[in-house]
Amino acid sequence: MTARGAALRALLRGGDSSFDLDVELKLAKLSARDAAFATELVYGTLKMQRALAWSVQTALRRPLESLDPPLRWVLLLGAYQLLYLDRVPAHGAVDESVKLARAHGHEGTAGLANAALRKLATERSRPPAPTISDPPSALGIYASLPDWIAAHFIARFGFDDAVRAAEGQNGAPRRAVRLAAGQGPPPGAKSGRYGVPETAIVESLTGADRYFLCADFASYVETQERAAKMWQSREDWTRMSILNVARSGWFSADRTVLEYARDIWGVDPVSVTLDEE
Repeated sequence: MTARGAALRALLRGGDSSFDLDVELKLAKLSARDAAFATELVYGTLKMQRALAWSVQTALRRPLESLDPPLRWVLLLGAYQLLYLDRVPAHGAVDESVKLARAHGHEGTAGLANAALRKLATERSRPPAPTISDPPSALGIYASLPDWIAAHFIARFGFDDAVRAAEGQNGAPRRAVRLAAGQGPPPGAKSGRYGVPETAIVESLTGADRYFLCADFASYVETQERAAKMWQSREDWTRMSILNVARSGWFSADRTVLEYARDIWGVDPVSVTLDEE
């Protein structure tokens, strides 16, 4: 099975994308590289589904929603590769999508997929950027967000910042470099948003961290890495989750606050009498 085939099967399950993808990856026994590609296809297609549906519809004569689920997902997967993955050759995305359409349908579905994706590969149709006079749905389609989130962004941040926030919500993450405290910026590094190198902000925190907010950062990173490794084993993760729930009665938020006050902050509790209404 190919990475694209595994991605399609995961999407066709229609349930929990993470669980379904894990199942299909185990069944497919893909290489690490192909498994990463399948993961990108599944999450990327789901993330950009609304914008992709708009793009695919421009290449169809009938409503996208009227197509059978296998063909609909094949078209969305193909469109994601054509419009959002720069390193995937257009001919490869189209040809492999046509093979999937044929395998999950017939010659008619393969022909429709071929015509629609070739047209999309030529025209590269994507939702237009919204204008300030457009309804929130225009921003939602453009950035592949639900209308209520688009409306909230506009109301909360104003139109211009809402567009930037929406673009960042589902856009490809930017690359960043994390430097150790005291380490100077690399050659050619630009100042941060507030006019100082990012390392200066880190140093100001670690050098005057009264409440030790950064003191446990290394342990936090280590714990995250351990959790990520444990998550790869469903049996170990399930066992740990059950034990955590069983032991939850032993944990006390009040006790934890008292221990922090005594051992870290060095303050004593103060009794407060509340007036009863």
